[in-house]
Amino acid sequence: MDCKEPFDAVVIGAGIAGSAMAHALATTPRSKPWRIALIERSFSEPDRIVGELLQPGGVQALRELGMLSSLDGIEAMPVEGYNMIRDAQSIQISYPKGEEGRSFHHGRFVMGLRRVALQNENVTAIEGNARRLIECPTTHRVLGVDVALKAPTPVDAPERIPGKLTIYGGLVIVADGCFSNFRNTVLGKSACRPKTCSHTISTILEDVVLPVPNYGTIVLPRGLGPVGFYQLTKRETRIWVDVQGTVPSDVQGYLVERLVPELPESLQECVKEAFTTNRVRKMPNSFLPPVQQATSSTKKGVFLLGDSLNMRSPITGGGMTVALKDVVYLCRAFKDVPSLEDWSQVGPIIRRWHWARKYHVSTLNMLSAATYGLLQRDGENFDGP
Repeated sequence: MDCKEPFDAVVIGAGIAGSAMAHALATTPRSKPWRIALIERSFSEPDRIVGELLQPGGVQALRELGMLSSLDGIEAMPVEGYNMIRDAQSIQISYPKGEEGRSFHHGRFVMGLRRVALQNENVTAIEGNARRLIECPTTHRVLGVDVALKAPTPVDAPERIPGKLTIYGGLVIVADGCFSNFRNTVLGKSACRPKTCSHTISTILEDVVLPVPNYGTIVLPRGLGPVGFYQLTKRETRIWVDVQGTVPSDVQGYLVERLVPELPESLQECVKEAFTTNRVRKMPNSFLPPVQQATSSTKKGVFLLGDSLNMRSPITGGGMTVALKDVVYLCRAFKDVPSLEDWSQVGPIIRRWHWARKYHVSTLNMLSAATYGLLQRDGENFDGP
């Protein structure tokens, strides 16, 4: 079944980047607001262990997008900087005066972004799996997407529409995350494969007092990757451990034996108990360099956004900030475009964006790589001569 009327834009993925992009396009000042389709496999609250610390730059981007209220009602905690601990020494790295980040449960933040985006009457939520990009048989320009519906959809009919729905749009924006199903299709021969650099092993601590209130804590244990702590709520604290190479089969026992003795004494017992009794999660940490889009080797009528385009180590918590700043740039650039279907105008904006985003993306990507390398405390020269 096809939609009777094309949307101005179709956004695939209602995570951080997709929800923000849908809201930004929907609220672009125009005599006739753009109609946006926001497609998501499941609009239930996601459950992830990354994307839980938003840097001050990301908070500022939310403010510029009019989405700051997405932080309301999710018990988001203020973050004023980092407390770095090595052996018995510690140093605080504070954000600039007056700047503050936020930490939270990832899923709750995503639900907040979706809530703000879907308050716009010109944003239509469609729950289902985006299966295939629809292309013009002559020009191969992307025209829309086939969706296997999961739930009732308000598109053209209030009742449940079973099966497949083909959704057309003047512009298709792919924001389906790190495991993107469409990256290779959009980028063609230009596509790169994400490189897994390490894994994050994580669990949640309860009723823990960190050494410095409102500061993320990073511990540099000998012979192991960095270990981070930050509050998710007043009672819950996330601990993550970076593990390079093959993750041990008995990762819980490995961490209790190797990691716990390297932590500050005030944290040892609670970490041991958490890794022994709580749910322990694993997530690959990947690097993916951005590829210039809207070129002769990539598809027309579509572009990638967020982790589907670019990834870096999560150690600096920069991924969400990058995505939100990208949305800020794009919504400003699109505001003077008469129609998102006009690729002769949209294409050059996407090409300029590739270079313009380097002002914020390159800084965060290089900081992430440099910080990760510096914090790998596993060489004999780590402490200097």
